[in-house]
Amino acid sequence: MATAYVIDLLLLMMLHLLLFVMIAEMSDFYGQNRSRVHWWTFFVTWFASLKHTYLRYWQLFWGILILRVIFSILINI
Repeated sequence: MATAYVIDLLLLMMLHLLLFVMIAEMSDFYGQNRSRVHWWTFFVTWFASLKHTYLRYWQLFWGILILRVIFSILINI
C-alpha cells in the first residue's frame, strides 16, 4: 500500500516538473517570436506559444495526469 502512495507522489512531482517545463517553453517561444508592432500581437504570439507548447507535450501531460487519476482511484479502493 505504501508503494502506491510513493508512485502517486512521484507522478505528482513529474506533473509539476512538466508544468514548469511547459511554462519555460512558452516563455522562450514568446521571447523568440514577439513583435512590437501592435498591442494585440502580444495575444496572438502568446496563443501561438501556448499552441506550440501544448502540441509538443500533450501526450506526456495527459499520460501522467491519467496515470495519477488511476493510482488515486486504486489507492482509495
